[in-house]
Amino acid sequence: MAQRPNADTFLDQLNLTYGPKEFLAAFFFKAVDAAARRGVILEFGTFADLLHTNETHPESWMPLTTTFREVPGGVTDETGFVILGRDTNGDIVATQAVRIFDWQDTNFKAEAQSLRFFYEDPARDRRTGEECIVTAADAEMIHGRVALGGGIWYRPDFRRLRLGEIIPRIGRAYAFTLWNYDVLIATITQHNVGKTFDKRLGFRDVSPASMIMRHSATVPEGDLHLAIARMTPMQLIDDVFWFLAEFDADVDARIDQRRA
Repeated sequence: MAQRPNADTFLDQLNLTYGPKEFLAAFFFKAVDAAARRGVILEFGTFADLLHTNETHPESWMPLTTTFREVPGGVTDETGFVILGRDTNGDIVATQAVRIFDWQDTNFKAEAQSLRFFYEDPARDRRTGEECIVTAADAEMIHGRVALGGGIWYRPDFRRLRLGEIIPRIGRAYAFTLWNYDVLIATITQHNVGKTFDKRLGFRDVSPASMIMRHSATVPEGDLHLAIARMTPMQLIDDVFWFLAEFDADVDARIDQRRA
């Protein structure tokens, strides 16, 4: 049975450790309110919740990348978190996940091409013929404490409500105050780059021709071409300034009609 959401719980659970706390608190309050005004109440979930939601909506969501699966990806509650959005009936209508990597002695290109980015044990769990080819010239510069944002999904009837401008921003801002990362990255399909999804997410630094996944769990029978988007903490703070100053949290007439 669906759980009815509590609008206050999510803000109460936020643990602000790094960064300008009052500034980030103001952002979280506005962003969570913006989601609520669109009929979506946020809460923390588990990676099991994320996978279950993915598996029960195959018509609107491709298979979840192994990177965000506990098995075989190796993500845990200590190395990642999941945000769920529920409607007023308690049904999950939106998801977002972030995990952290410690790449002090390695980098994104090495981790992706070795498939350690996707599997806790690539030799054991990789699919037959699976490979990842990283073509971004600066992929070796992605190192240190690297956060990865992903696991993004919105139920079709909740799309076009600007949730993509709200929930991913909450995820990466919370990851920053939780882990103090050096850089946050996201992999975005070329199709979504063509739809300016990266810009709506707030990314300025995107390498369109970045990586190719072959025979992966996400696209078993073909190739998946992905762009790599990056955001530094300074860019994150600038983006939060923009959101606080410019993003309109009020429900517009179209949303008001849909929720009436």
